[in-house]
Amino acid sequence: MLSEDKIFTSKKPIASRYFVVLKHYSKLFTLTCFAWISTISSADNTTIESLSFRAAIQRSTNHHPELRAYADRMNSQQGYLTQAGVASPPEIDLTVEDALGSGEFNGMDNAQTTLSISWVLDSRIVGKRVDAVASRQSILEIEREIKQLDIAAQTARYFLTALAHQERQKIAKQAQSLSAQALEEIKKRVEVGKSPIADQLRAEVNLARRTLLIEDLTHEVDSSKRQLAAQWGDKTPKFGRLAGTLAQKISVIDPTSLEKSLRNNPDLKIFLTRERAAQTDIALAKAEASIRWRISTGVRRYEATDDYAVVAGISVPLGDSSRNKGRIAALTAEQSRYQSEADALNIKLQTQLFVLYQQLLHSIHVSEALSNDIIPRLERAVRETEKAYQLGKYSYLEWSAVQQELFEAQSDQLDAYFTAHINTVEIERLTGLTLTRLGEEKE
Repeated sequence: MLSEDKIFTSKKPIASRYFVVLKHYSKLFTLTCFAWISTISSADNTTIESLSFRAAIQRSTNHHPELRAYADRMNSQQGYLTQAGVASPPEIDLTVEDALGSGEFNGMDNAQTTLSISWVLDSRIVGKRVDAVASRQSILEIEREIKQLDIAAQTARYFLTALAHQERQKIAKQAQSLSAQALEEIKKRVEVGKSPIADQLRAEVNLARRTLLIEDLTHEVDSSKRQLAAQWGDKTPKFGRLAGTLAQKISVIDPTSLEKSLRNNPDLKIFLTRERAAQTDIALAKAEASIRWRISTGVRRYEATDDYAVVAGISVPLGDSSRNKGRIAALTAEQSRYQSEADALNIKLQTQLFVLYQQLLHSIHVSEALSNDIIPRLERAVRETEKAYQLGKYSYLEWSAVQQELFEAQSDQLDAYFTAHINTVEIERLTGLTLTRLGEEKE
């Protein structure tokens, strides 16, 4: 997890700290993840101008390479389920007695020939066997749901990371524009002797640094888009820009409701499903230990008298139901272990949810403070400082320092937006609830 976080973060450590069922739960995230999943055409070779969040999630859940193996595994498990329902086949037995001997039993004249059919009464065991295989099939289904959710969450991270780089690039271009305007103003002042040449040199260096930053961010955008495209098996991105904006209000739900929704977490459900699977295995072991009667019936022919007679029989194995005692004890212990692990995971998930929720609230608070208080004041300070510089009241260093403060505040705001959305992805992954939407970017 930590190594992946390094991939997602391009500027500050704050962005790297916060990332961390069946059929109806998969719909909550994979089909309605962020309430954005809609009927989108599958990935193809057509290059599109822009890619939306919902389209990216849809493509990854439909075409991720790791999900293809689950179709084969499900088909394999279905074969086992079919086989489990096959009962023991009946047996036909042909017996010849009192033949090919000596004296009166020479040849076949006094032979007795018996043709019979027998079968085991194992319908109860067959039913238990089907239940056991079906329970393992349920585990595989939840494993597939977990993989789908993990892939959807990973795609969300890649998309948000790429979008953050894209928006950071816009901020850098705005800073570059301010630096270029400042350089033009300084050149005019230098020409008339109102500012030293050193101011012009510093402004030129500042503009060069802004240009280099834009180039760095361009590489970051390209790399993150490549990672995103790989989520649905594309070696190169077949889309242009990313649609949407991180500056989207996130709905905050009551923490009590979030905790109640944890019961839908598939990582927790798989332990409970394994516990039920162990119970079906115990029932099967008990059924297999029970005595299974074999019955037979048939016809016997007496060659000496040319007569026929019906024969029938019952075969009862010796022993008792304690033959699977050890296996039953082991399965019972496993069942208890799954319940204990589910309880431990539940506590862990509640703690993780609490931490993520607090981080989300903090990120929202930071972004609102920057948007409502800090950035507007810094924007005004930049304008006022520029006027003061033109009047000779401020130096270029003071003017440049205020511009840098504005750039850093805008970057901090973007980091707060990014962190809030990353936390939201994790909260939705844990609970299946929809808390936020990534709106279309306003040009």
